[in-house]
Amino acid sequence: MNKLPETESKGEPGIVTNHAQVPLSRYKSETIYVKRRTFLSALASMAGLAVVGPARAVDAGEWRTLKNDIGETIRDIHVADDTRAEVMKLPGLTSGSNAIIEFFDYNCPACRSVAPYMDALAGRYHLSFVNTPVLSYASEEAAKVEAAVRAVRGNGAARALQRRLMSLSGIVDGERALVVAEAMGMKRSALEKAAAEQATHIETAIRLADRVGLYATPSFIIGNAGFVGYPGPKTIVSIAESMRRCGRVSCVG
Repeated sequence: MNKLPETESKGEPGIVTNHAQVPLSRYKSETIYVKRRTFLSALASMAGLAVVGPARAVDAGEWRTLKNDIGETIRDIHVADDTRAEVMKLPGLTSGSNAIIEFFDYNCPACRSVAPYMDALAGRYHLSFVNTPVLSYASEEAAKVEAAVRAVRGNGAARALQRRLMSLSGIVDGERALVVAEAMGMKRSALEKAAAEQATHIETAIRLADRVGLYATPSFIIGNAGFVGYPGPKTIVSIAESMRRCGRVSCVG
């Protein structure tokens, strides 16, 4: 198994730089849903190349560059209304002007690194989490268990399971997810049955992430803007507040 990339910038905890993202191209070959365009974009990103252009907030024809918490340029991707509408149909998502959607993988080190920062926003924003198991078969099986918990016990139980799994070290697979779910009082037999019916939702989530251009985890959608990588706690709050106030990634200028 290939060594996973580092999870944080050395300069500031909680910042996931372009070099710390997990490319979708690592998703197992037998169920790969990633287009060649996305694969090449991921390679370009790891090489430090700009693949989608500078972050921009369009206002009267002007583009404004955005920076993350450590001063690096970040790039936003416009999310079309119809695509966002499809994303919002995924199980477990909540809408609202202050909604933040994270695309994650249980075995993504960067996703685990930013989990506490996202939890800290829970009372202030509508947080939604889209499981995009891009790393391995283990990730996919764990994602199916989470989806099964949501189907059997609801969003609250699925979120509680997610928090516990994201706090674990080592590989998280279907068996570990089932053990944790059992410890939470859920029946294995019911979850195994429900898990077998969740593949379609997971495939749809991966396809939508690819359509938007979210070629790595963690990635985010806020309003009609998508971001690859975690920009830091200050920047993500700034973007969310701007989206709520003016519908753009920045209301300045």
